[in-house]
Amino acid sequence: VAFVINLNRIDPLVYVYYPLRISVSILIFWLGYQGFTNYSLMSERIEIRKLIAKNKILINNKENNKITNSKFLNIKNHIETNLSFLNPIYSLQILSDELKISTSSLSKIINSENEYNFSDYINYLRVEKAKELLLSSEYKNYKILSIGLECGFNSKSTFYLAFKKFTNQTPVEFRNQIE
Repeated sequence: VAFVINLNRIDPLVYVYYPLRISVSILIFWLGYQGFTNYSLMSERIEIRKLIAKNKILINNKENNKITNSKFLNIKNHIETNLSFLNPIYSLQILSDELKISTSSLSKIINSENEYNFSDYINYLRVEKAKELLLSSEYKNYKILSIGLECGFNSKSTFYLAFKKFTNQTPVEFRNQIE
């Protein structure tokens, strides 16, 4: 109805609106593409999360024999048993609240008994978990980014940087090496 009423007001220079129409079309296409991509990524992450919960794959560190301080061993066991490192917002404060130890004492224990500080230690555990998943045939059909995000990383860049830091190769190189 509004179109018919305004029919007599249509400017013969309608082509002026073509750039606007094209940009809106591109925006709609881009939003649809992003929605589809994020949906498939989220679907994969949900499947990976279910498999991790079902299998409860724990990290097998060879360094367990080196740990002598029972305080750090308790901290390490707490983080690994509860898979706390898979939480992307896991922090020293959260660990401190869980263990009822001050953050400064906790930081001192981790730094003195471990070769990494807290954030590096958590990223190390995440990378080890990602390596396990990348090595597992059960996870070979999943995108590397989905695995990284489910291992607790917030973005592709932080995942790739941490993976490169601890393995001297990217996740893609690591996965291709085992195939």
